[in-house]
Amino acid sequence: MKFVRRKTIVNILKNLSFIILMSCQSGPKVEDLNGRWALEIDVQGSTLASKMEIENGKGKIINSIEVIPIDEIKVENGKFIIPLSIYPNHFEFKLEGNSISGHWVKNKKDSIEKQELTGIKVKDFSEVDPTRVPPNDIVGKWKVQFFDDEGKPEKVGMALFKIENTFVRGTILTETGDYRFLEGRFADNFLYMQGFDGQFGFVLKGPYKDSKLDLMLYSGPEWSKKLIAEKDPDFELTDPEKLTKVKGDGKVAFEVEDLEGNKFTHEDPSLKGKPYILQVYGSWCPNCLDEAKFLNSWKKKFPTGIAIIPIGFEKAKNKKEAVGHIKRAINKMNLEYKFYLGSYDKDKKGVLEVLPFLENHLSYPTTIFVNKEGKVHKVHTGFSGPATGMYFQAFVYKFINIIKELEK
Repeated sequence: MKFVRRKTIVNILKNLSFIILMSCQSGPKVEDLNGRWALEIDVQGSTLASKMEIENGKGKIINSIEVIPIDEIKVENGKFIIPLSIYPNHFEFKLEGNSISGHWVKNKKDSIEKQELTGIKVKDFSEVDPTRVPPNDIVGKWKVQFFDDEGKPEKVGMALFKIENTFVRGTILTETGDYRFLEGRFADNFLYMQGFDGQFGFVLKGPYKDSKLDLMLYSGPEWSKKLIAEKDPDFELTDPEKLTKVKGDGKVAFEVEDLEGNKFTHEDPSLKGKPYILQVYGSWCPNCLDEAKFLNSWKKKFPTGIAIIPIGFEKAKNKKEAVGHIKRAINKMNLEYKFYLGSYDKDKKGVLEVLPFLENHLSYPTTIFVNKEGKVHKVHTGFSGPATGMYFQAFVYKFINIIKELEK
């Protein structure tokens, strides 16, 4: 009797082990994603196209000429989870043969936002690229008028478009920053462009008629703007050094904390008699991260005594979460200078409370150059990143000249 029971138990255990083994073998595996994927994200009924390439648990998302690294892929409850690098967002989807379906998930301060994500496996991305070379009508500089929800003129911007192979590539600049890398097609007098960086996704589309582009710009589940663009080679935005004003004689004063909670102020001995740079920053802000990348590379190439002091204004539930957001960006981008926290909820405690010497605040980022006397030398509003081409180069030129002025 005992022998029978023992034999029965052994058989049960063998069968159970076989079932577990087969279950593990039949479930989704990270290597199942190896290859190239043409992705589509739903943006209010329009398609935001992107590309993803995976090899053995690593990979990249390709947005125009920009590459967003994929450092980790997880499998949870039969779904693939791909964290989107710097931001607290991720792709979440199921794999069915050569197709994927799921969501782009954004972890916002008070909610979770989802947009539908689909994709197909392709041998080569040329299968989904535009096949027709766009006409030259689209190339050049365009003055862009933004309109509010009631159809009234709002801010103005500048669109820069060029043709590369069969693509239209470019961006839109405003006085507070740029919409980064946009790419798409222009055919049959209709422009269709998109851009994705893990934090924001944009679709820009509309007809070309009577020398104007009648456009709609979409982002997220609800946000949209109407734009009218007219080609204007002479148009320029307001000088970014003339937008943010300072009070009185521009004497700088601030009190913030480092990421370990230690107080740091304008009276710190390390700043006495030395010029430095204050950066109004947010880890949620792609333009801020573009500027941080530039500042980091500049600091490496030209080590000087000028300190960079980025002050983070975060979108977080609490201080711990805000510090985590900043540290994630530091680690992912290999930033080599020290960061500080101004506010973990920028909507409750804003820039003007933390930096009371400013008269106004318009943009993330805002870069404040402070001279040896502890007074504001210049303020640069916004940031024209690499997608803006010559305007980025103009910023670099100005930046170097300002540094020379501060070092005199």
